[in-house]
Amino acid sequence: MNGMQATDTPGNPGFAAWVRAKRKSLWLSQKKLARLVGCALVTIQKIEEGHRRPSPAVAEALARHLEITEEQLQQFLHLARTTPITTRVPTSTSPPRDRLPMPLQPLIGREDLLTGVQQHLLSPSVQMITLTGPPGVGKTRLAVQVAAELRGEFGGNLYFVPLASLDDHEQVLPTINRRLGLPDSGAATPAERLIRFLGGRQQLLVLDNFEHVLGAALPLAGVLEACPGLRLLITSRTALRLSGEQEWPLKPLEHGPAAQLFAERVRAFDPAFVLSTQTLPAVTEIVSRLDGLPLAIELAAMRLRYGPPEALVIRLRTTLLGSLGSGPVDGPARQHTLQAAIAWSYQRLDPRLQRVFRQLGIFVGGWSVEAAEAIAGAAPSDLESLLDGHLIQQGGQRLGILETLRAYALEQLDTRHEAAAARDAHQAYYLAAAQTHQDTDLDWFEAEVGNLRTALRAQLDGRQVEAALNLALAIYWFWETRGYQHEGLKWFSLILKQSARVAPPLRLAGLNTAATLAWQSGRFDLSRSWLAEATALSRETGDSEWEARVLMNQGKVEVDQGCYAQARRVLEPALRLARDLSSPWLVCAVLLQMTTVSLCLGEQDQTQILADEGLALCHDHPGLFWEAPLLEVLGLVALERGQASLARRHLIQALRLMGKFDHRLMQSLILTTFAATLAGPDADQDDLRQAVGLWACAEATRNCSGYGWSVAIGERFERWTSQSRQRLGDPDWILAWAAGRTMPLQDAVADLLAEATERLSPPI
Repeated sequence: MNGMQATDTPGNPGFAAWVRAKRKSLWLSQKKLARLVGCALVTIQKIEEGHRRPSPAVAEALARHLEITEEQLQQFLHLARTTPITTRVPTSTSPPRDRLPMPLQPLIGREDLLTGVQQHLLSPSVQMITLTGPPGVGKTRLAVQVAAELRGEFGGNLYFVPLASLDDHEQVLPTINRRLGLPDSGAATPAERLIRFLGGRQQLLVLDNFEHVLGAALPLAGVLEACPGLRLLITSRTALRLSGEQEWPLKPLEHGPAAQLFAERVRAFDPAFVLSTQTLPAVTEIVSRLDGLPLAIELAAMRLRYGPPEALVIRLRTTLLGSLGSGPVDGPARQHTLQAAIAWSYQRLDPRLQRVFRQLGIFVGGWSVEAAEAIAGAAPSDLESLLDGHLIQQGGQRLGILETLRAYALEQLDTRHEAAAARDAHQAYYLAAAQTHQDTDLDWFEAEVGNLRTALRAQLDGRQVEAALNLALAIYWFWETRGYQHEGLKWFSLILKQSARVAPPLRLAGLNTAATLAWQSGRFDLSRSWLAEATALSRETGDSEWEARVLMNQGKVEVDQGCYAQARRVLEPALRLARDLSSPWLVCAVLLQMTTVSLCLGEQDQTQILADEGLALCHDHPGLFWEAPLLEVLGLVALERGQASLARRHLIQALRLMGKFDHRLMQSLILTTFAATLAGPDADQDDLRQAVGLWACAEATRNCSGYGWSVAIGERFERWTSQSRQRLGDPDWILAWAAGRTMPLQDAVADLLAEATERLSPPI
């Protein structure tokens, strides 16, 4: 080998032999070389055994610390990349001393955890590691791999002790003793026999499924304290809560490793299977629906013997657990199906916790502590126990459950005939809670959107139309302000088909609100139809307030479609009714629509008069929503009069006021007008680019919700953006537009308000 000495390549000119020979010639131990290179001891061991290739970085570090010469370096690195990986060949047909289950398939997606757990187990300061996580997350598989890679470090003093079959925690130490081959006789206690056997011996014990024998934790702690060479690697849904315990919670796999695991398991019976543009969408949905749980993914992969991934997706959408089938017959019984894995954990809960766990399955998208107490009867201690057992999860202030566990909980609800009562409690709670939070806490609605949808669906399925309509009305403001117009319209359409017999005031509220969502979504014919019915019903019942509200919305429909004369004919009687009712809110609402009509007809002075009247009412009655939209109209008037600075002051004030309402579509409209003030005749390139970015952000926000431009706004928007493109030039305009489309609306508003003080402050 190019003049290498025998000590470089003793006997076999392979890379593993070369590393081993050089290490020994330099009087380096494997542990010291690992420390110099910056890798785990097990990595050096596997490289020298020929079972692992080093990464390029490790290979270069090895070359440096093994003093490989420049003449030998290229060949050394080449061998590092190309040396074949050998597999272990048993020297005996007898079972291995450690009786460790041999993993038949590679571990995927846990590489960092594998290295971290190994390094901690070899640390003098750590004697005990507990791998925790929900059923099916792969605790046992990771523990086995860790132990398998530490065989050399413990000199074969390594044992795997399964505890799943035990039903008495007092049998844990005797079971460990039997696994070690210790006699179960004499006067000594199991703990004393174990301590006497271990003494100062270096030993690794893997104790699998400890969660149901937690009573053995204290005796085990005594053994650990008496045996400094003992290391424990434990799998359990629940930590043992011992001093010195290092807990490693396992989370489900991320999408990438989860898809890789799925593909690897499919290739066990279909070697041609690959993740491609055709298969990846279905595989991604499969692993997502299975929460990234390795056991669930492996079971799902086996179903591809009987059909393509797309067929499995369809089954998972309807029957999640029932679609997975069974696993390999040589695996533990509790892992033959995902249901069995979850059932094994569920059955070891006390009856109260079983009931709480079942009831929590009714939630969709998580829940608050208050909701869990009201619906599931869960005390804080119950939730803490389920959290400790990894049967539920915590994210911020909310709690949640993996979808696979939720499916099992719902099955148990059905089996025990508790589902109907749970649904009723869920619907009643979320109707009352939505009415409490109505118009005041939009973030609550955002967090609870899954539960609100579930409650609405259940109410409609149960033909509880009045409750469904009341719930939809409570959610309406959230749908409008956060850009869920299309979803809100869908729910109202379904409800109104069934609500003909509800009380007239409630149906009036539903018709008017649904019509609002319809015109916001560009469904003007549908809006007109509902408003016509609402007008007739309000006159039939003599409800002049509802008549004024409906006329105001009819005017808005005509305004948005550019029918200004017709809009004025509808809005004038609406204004008279609103004034007769002495309703500041309603008067301002009608005045806003009338200012839009006047502005579109070129009546700037009349627009100013109407807007000033509305703003005076807002000042007399602080907190009215309409103040910001009226200021936006005055911004437009000032802009048309060439008063850009005045327009900006109006618009900045409108943005500040709108912040407390968080009405994103109204904010996007104000941004659109503000951008026009930046793009005036004297604008420089930076102002033009900022204006283009704001227009792009506003359009993206409105497109996302499906909220269309009115005729007038659309014409202004087209004129402003076209002019800016001509002035800025295509390359700069396209870049500014692209940047604006990716900017979140709230960031754009915050940035604008942050610089407003400097822009609008008068010079000193």
